[in-house]
Amino acid sequence: MAIDEKQLKDWEVLLNQAKDMGLTVEEVREFFVKKKALKTI
Repeated sequence: MAIDEKQLKDWEVLLNQAKDMGLTVEEVREFFVKKKALKTI
């Protein structure tokens, strides 16, 4: 499954917000895995 530019930008924004809240990339990834929102990351 290809990730388009918009999804990539959205993901970058989410990651930056998560960092601001003190979350690690791994915590963010786990959150998405649980949500099953992003299966490819």
